[in-house]
Amino acid sequence: MKRSANAPNCSYFVNWTSTDDRITWDVDIHTTGQYEVTLLYTCGESDAGSTIEMSLNSSTLTGKVSPAWDPPLITDQDVIPRPPAESIMKDFHPLALGKVQLEKGRGSLTFRATQMPGKQVMHLRGVALTLK
Repeated sequence: MKRSANAPNCSYFVNWTSTDDRITWDVDIHTTGQYEVTLLYTCGESDAGSTIEMSLNSSTLTGKVSPAWDPPLITDQDVIPRPPAESIMKDFHPLALGKVQLEKGRGSLTFRATQMPGKQVMHLRGVALTLK
């Protein structure tokens, strides 16, 4: 697994091709409560349906990468050529993974695939944790 380009502000995770792969972020939850987990993703038709698990300390949430969402790259967004360090972007789709109880404190927010019916899990742009 890797980023689509060197610049983290204009890239996304690609080559998620194994159940051994992990995406992690160091996070600090400021308020204990129920959180809605939303991912920004793309996924081809033949790869849709992977089961993914999110974990943070003692909390876990499992969901499916579905439906397929595979838009083309946006190749006409720049006035000058995009530097090689930046990704050519595409439209990402929100995936509501579900709700999970998170406790106040710091931890490693981890995503992994537990089942993968196709060649890859998805392209992942970002994650939102929204207190409900």
